[in-house]
Amino acid sequence: MSRSVKHRHMHRDPGQHAVAIAQAVDTAWNKSHHSGRRDVALSVVAALSLVAQHDPDGPDLAGQLRTQSSEDFTGTLRKIYTALVNARPDLTHLVYPLMAWIFDEPDTAVQQAAKHTADAALREGQLALTGTDRRFDTDLLGIVLTLLTDVELVMAGGGSWLGAQSGLGQAAVKEMRSVLDLLQLAFEDTDQVVEVGGGEVG
Repeated sequence: MSRSVKHRHMHRDPGQHAVAIAQAVDTAWNKSHHSGRRDVALSVVAALSLVAQHDPDGPDLAGQLRTQSSEDFTGTLRKIYTALVNARPDLTHLVYPLMAWIFDEPDTAVQQAAKHTADAALREGQLALTGTDRRFDTDLLGIVLTLLTDVELVMAGGGSWLGAQSGLGQAAVKEMRSVLDLLQLAFEDTDQVVEVGGGEVG
């Protein structure tokens, strides 16, 4: 990503930036033909929220992640969530719904869909939002969750299709919303980091 593009992202309104990222994620996931696995799309955004470009003069982390193959990116997701659980074992039960698919030998199609979704979020400048203090000015994960599930709730005419296809029925959506709220607070207190490419998870 060029410096001019990074500069533009850094000066966007955080709320509007979050909505743009969420819309890009929703569009990418719908085009992946895996719209029933909304937990996968949400877990990708959550994982990227733990990544930061700590050296502004170092290799472009977003660019490095985008050049990874889908299999390599799945490995990066495993590394991110493993680092989080190692740093904060008390969060394991909270992040399990987000990371379970990654450790369950996902098929090639799901991995490709996850990578396509990540690329969309990265192109829209997610790291310029969640990898900086600007993340405290908005609720990206909440917006993503709302946008992803609202689409399916409309399609379901009340949520039955959503619950049957993705395991994220209305009750589960509320539970996930609570989980994300708790995780956001916990992430703020997580000091340990692990390098991922040119950046860090923290």
